[in-house]
Amino acid sequence: MIHDLSTQEGRNAYTEAISEPYKSKKVELIEQLKHYYETDLDNCVMTHEQWIDVLAQAMTNPMYSNKIFAIEYSQYLKERES
Repeated sequence: MIHDLSTQEGRNAYTEAISEPYKSKKVELIEQLKHYYETDLDNCVMTHEQWIDVLAQAMTNPMYSNKIFAIEYSQYLKERES
């Protein structure tokens, strides 16, 4: 579908169309982060600065969510299950 980017409505439709594939990945990542940092257990003791650091790492390192966090999360799951 071609969107008219000269109008706000067209830009909004375009933005929605390109962001659709990322929504499920975002939801999945949010759930993994809640689990990994144990916010689901109300057990997270991270400061605001530590959260900002994690966010900055994820935003500046394209490998973070695809590789680094995936490995860390997998190891965490193994530890939490034992």
